[in-house]
Amino acid sequence: MNSDKDEKQEDQSKISDNNKESKTLQDKKTKVKILDEIDNMRVVANNHFMIGEFSDAKKVANNIINLAKEADLKSIVKEQKDFIEEINRKIAEKDQIKIIKENFKIINDRFQKLIAKNQIPEAHSLIDKFKTKYLNIRNLNELPNVKELISKEKEYWGEFKSKQEKLETELKKLESKFISHLENNEITEVGKIIESAKSHLSDVYSKDMKLKWNSHENQYQEQKRKFEICQKVDVAVEESISLKEQNSFKEALSRIDPMLDLLKNESLPMCDKKLIKTRKDIVAAEIKYKQAYLDLAKLKDKRRRNEENRFYKAAINNCEEIIKLAREISNKDEEKRHVELVDELTKEMEEETKKKQEALENLRKEASKIEDIIQNEDQILPIVSRFSVKDYIGDLSENNQERMEQLNYLLNEHRVKLSNSIISKLLYVTADGEIFQKMDEWEIEKSENNGEIVFNVNSRLKNRSDKDIIESELRDLIPYDYEIKEITYDGNPVERLPKYVLTENGIEIIWNPGALEKNQGILIKYSLRRRISRTIIFPINDEIFITKTHFNLTQIQNKVYRANTALVKGKKNSLDTVLIEDIIPLTLNHYIEHPKRTVPRLLVDDELGQLFKWEINSFSGEKMEFEYILIDNSNFGEIEDQINKLSDQGLQAVNKGKIIEALQKYKDIKNLLLSTVKRTS
Repeated sequence: MNSDKDEKQEDQSKISDNNKESKTLQDKKTKVKILDEIDNMRVVANNHFMIGEFSDAKKVANNIINLAKEADLKSIVKEQKDFIEEINRKIAEKDQIKIIKENFKIINDRFQKLIAKNQIPEAHSLIDKFKTKYLNIRNLNELPNVKELISKEKEYWGEFKSKQEKLETELKKLESKFISHLENNEITEVGKIIESAKSHLSDVYSKDMKLKWNSHENQYQEQKRKFEICQKVDVAVEESISLKEQNSFKEALSRIDPMLDLLKNESLPMCDKKLIKTRKDIVAAEIKYKQAYLDLAKLKDKRRRNEENRFYKAAINNCEEIIKLAREISNKDEEKRHVELVDELTKEMEEETKKKQEALENLRKEASKIEDIIQNEDQILPIVSRFSVKDYIGDLSENNQERMEQLNYLLNEHRVKLSNSIISKLLYVTADGEIFQKMDEWEIEKSENNGEIVFNVNSRLKNRSDKDIIESELRDLIPYDYEIKEITYDGNPVERLPKYVLTENGIEIIWNPGALEKNQGILIKYSLRRRISRTIIFPINDEIFITKTHFNLTQIQNKVYRANTALVKGKKNSLDTVLIEDIIPLTLNHYIEHPKRTVPRLLVDDELGQLFKWEINSFSGEKMEFEYILIDNSNFGEIEDQINKLSDQGLQAVNKGKIIEALQKYKDIKNLLLSTVKRTS
């Protein structure tokens, strides 16, 4: 059964196979027919494609796809789909070409306008976008107009880039200079560079470059602004200094203070520092100016006092200090006045010095004319005056008494003058060049030393200033009516007198202490003895000679002195009538040893001393000697006690009627006096 089934199935299978073979054969015939038709349609489609009839080609291709699908020709279906995509691309490309051509006209117009405006980068960007957009669709170079446009743009762009590179190179050079000049604050040069850069930047396309130079210009403008502020500061400082030099301090500060306010919100430390320093200088100058005026007033007062005292060197030095100070404070009037005053004082000093020298020389000459008549002591310059008899007296009387009265009249006016003080003139120079002059009068003090009357006076120099003295001179004028016995200089005995000058009023001793430190000083002590002062008046020919002189005391024993001089008739001069007045110190009692036959006429005892006159109408010989024995009053007091005792005893004897005893006592008194005088002879 199974076999029957199998056979039956086998038969059925065979019938089926046969049917299949028959169908397959039929299908093959159909496919062949379809393939032939497709091939024909392909030719048609390709022809349409080749001539650009893309729609017809696409329709044919779609028909081919439909036939191929019926014949289950998958490869042909795929083929035609690819062909349709190609057709679609061609259709799109054709549309793009159309669009390109349409766009090209617009692009070309815009390009030409940009080129005309020299907007090369914009033109380049325009073409570059055009190429980028359409390059993948079709080779733009296949379009002649497009190709020409692209070529022109390339040429323009090349030239533009070359020019930009040159500009960039030039700007880099300018930038290097810009930085250097800016660092050196050379604003004018920086400004020139900015202007030069601007002329280049107008052609520069790079925004970064323009931004960089815009930043540079901002830097320049800011530094220029600060520079101009500093210039204003410099002008203000210069003006303020000028005003300060004119002593217009308020106006000077009015230039500085507004600038300081301006700089409060600025970072300009150097300018700020300059203003602050200038302001301090102005304030200091104002303080100095005010102090200088005070100093000027003090110096003028010093100068006036020195001028009044005829301290010429100090006064001239004051003037020089005033001139210096006046220049510092720009006081032209004071400067001019004191420059002139220096000349005036210098002339006055020279004239006074000359007059003093001439006067001293005249005194010496006059003294020399009568040196054969009057004996002079060393260190004494006799003061001789001559007058015309007729002009001064009229006619000189021939009567001795009347003639002597005429001479006595002259004596009252021309008596030798005595002094109780010395004059010290001090001059010193301090370390800073100041010259100081001073005159002091020191009183001669009388005192008793071991029963003897002595005269002492001190002269001194003390550096009381706050500066060292580098040079000093002290001149002590000792009047002729005193003889110098001893001198101590800073406690040391002086063996020999230093340099001295015999002047009209005494012996001027010159000390040169030299340099003295602050608070250092010297003390000079003089031990003096009174001289006998003499006035001599006599006529010779038609002239009256009046001589003032002095002579020394020589100690011959304790508290006993001798004073002697002489009057010579002279060979050149005819000396006849002479009036002599001697002034003997009150501290001494005198005994006249010579002349023997002439008795002086005692005038008076006053504070000057004992004044008495010698009236000589004629010489008995060629020479008349004068000699005094002088006893110190303290020594005479001892003799006075013995005389008083003897006198009392004599009176008692008289009262008792003892006349002989009384005569003896008075004889003892005479012998005591005579023995005292003889001991001193």
